[in-house]
Amino acid sequence: MFLESRVSNRARAAIILVLSLLPALFVASQFTWQHGFTRLLDVRRSYLHRRALPEFQALNPATFEKEGYDGQFYAQLAIDPLLRNPQLARALDGPEYRARRILQPAVAWLLGGGQPAAAVTIYTLLNLAAWYILFTLLLRSERLATVQAWLCIAAIMLTAGAFSSLARSLTDLPAATLLVAAAVLGGWSRTLALALSVLTKEAYLVCAWAPIPDLPNRGHKFPRGIIHVAAVVLPWLLWAIYVHLRFAMPAYGTDNFSWPFEGWLHCIVSSIQAVKVRPALAALSLLVQFAYLVSRPQFKSFYWRAAISFGIVGALLTDDPFASEFSFTRDLLPMTIGFNVLLTEETPARFLFWFVAGNIGLFVSLIGLIISIYR
Repeated sequence: MFLESRVSNRARAAIILVLSLLPALFVASQFTWQHGFTRLLDVRRSYLHRRALPEFQALNPATFEKEGYDGQFYAQLAIDPLLRNPQLARALDGPEYRARRILQPAVAWLLGGGQPAAAVTIYTLLNLAAWYILFTLLLRSERLATVQAWLCIAAIMLTAGAFSSLARSLTDLPAATLLVAAAVLGGWSRTLALALSVLTKEAYLVCAWAPIPDLPNRGHKFPRGIIHVAAVVLPWLLWAIYVHLRFAMPAYGTDNFSWPFEGWLHCIVSSIQAVKVRPALAALSLLVQFAYLVSRPQFKSFYWRAAISFGIVGALLTDDPFASEFSFTRDLLPMTIGFNVLLTEETPARFLFWFVAGNIGLFVSLIGLIISIYR
């Protein structure tokens, strides 16, 4: 059968080359000599002149008349990741909410030597680096011998969730990359990677339990599991306390949970009523992914445990996170990754249905994202 056919070394090299060129070409197309890579930050023009840090304004970032997006806030954290600048409280739309996701801005600040221009530039490019690290991790850890396996890897790397994070310099792709690193690694390295993913985006706390089943079956497994979970949670908790002391301002986003599948189904129904094809298809594809994970429990797999954790949380979200397919495909990126990794081992007779149904909406959304950027 075609899906079980082995991919030759020459074909593998060609696939890797083509896939590797796509994000690089996209990021390069966003560069201008006047503004550098700051088009990737999606800065709103009116916001820049009214509220942004003076150091950020001095960089002359590219601006747009539209609303702008979250990358414009995280980039300013890269200028001052210790949150000492009192103007940050005004510059960020949700100071505590944004500042809790500190790892990516802090890495940019460190690599930029504390210089605002270098830190912001590096911040805009960290998603591109994360894309290549994720690709490398998957190439090294998965058995990519067949057409079926390569289709799954391509679906991961070209998903709307990954590219929407790349296109707007967000935290989702780097956090998901660290989660995959945790899947590849073992022992305390896995715990460290998970702790870093949580410091990148706190939603990844839902996977804090995931390493426990893989601990050795020697005595005292439960206490060691508690220690692993604490090692994942405590660094973020201590940082969150520090952030609260710096800002003492309530974080938004605390009312994002509702009855099971309410947000998911509202997105599908309202999109169909409004004749909006992309969000309806994307939500349906993610629902298929969740159905696959539920119907094919693989508790021994770290990928399954992480993916099902995000699927359960996704089922409890309100309609607000489902307002845009470019948002909820990012939020549920770990589920998409886990779904496709597990699908590499699916029987060919069942593979095609699950693969197409679980990815078609995300591919259509990717096309829509590209069109919206270059329009």
